[in-house]
Amino acid sequence: MKKYLLSVVAVLCFAGLGHAAIQVPLYPEFKTATVYLGNHTQIVAPMNYDLGADKMYYKDGETVMELSLSNPVDSIVWKGAHSFVLRAGHFCEKMKLGGKPVLVQWRLKKVSIGKNGALGANTQSGNISEMNLAGMGMYGAGQTGSVENFKLTNTNVYIVPVAKGQQRIGSLKQLYKAFPGKAEAAKAYVREKDLDLTRYEDFMELLAFCLED
Repeated sequence: MKKYLLSVVAVLCFAGLGHAAIQVPLYPEFKTATVYLGNHTQIVAPMNYDLGADKMYYKDGETVMELSLSNPVDSIVWKGAHSFVLRAGHFCEKMKLGGKPVLVQWRLKKVSIGKNGALGANTQSGNISEMNLAGMGMYGAGQTGSVENFKLTNTNVYIVPVAKGQQRIGSLKQLYKAFPGKAEAAKAYVREKDLDLTRYEDFMELLAFCLED
């Protein structure tokens, strides 16, 4: 499969690229996905996506390779789970919010909130180590075992349907501008639900509220 991918897709090979090189993995381990190419070819391989660096990886044996942005990819699908398309040089996840189709360009930043001390206290020192994604919710946010705590901050870009086509939303100001008729109601919703809009889950909840009919 490696030779076939090199001739059809054009990839960047990183010798020795390990799991820890993926900043914020979509999955704890590589999972089987299907790559649909522009020439109607399909390739099945273990794959993973970096939600922090907007990079797609696949494995050929024990070698981890990065999928190049210059290839003719239509979509990448983990059956029954996540689906990505290539838009303007970025991998964007297809999903529905408020009953409307939305593309999400993931840009999650991993921020250290300190280490656990000997008795479990948070020391606010040291660097982030390898992540442990077990039990972290939708995509991963929490702590690295009992050593390093971290959180994910939301700098995602959302491509959403509006009256005049599509709108890219990457900030609260852009969201209110895209939905002027719901801006005041959205502000009240943030207060009522006590949303923390640095969290992607809360920002998506607000966006779904604005997209609902």
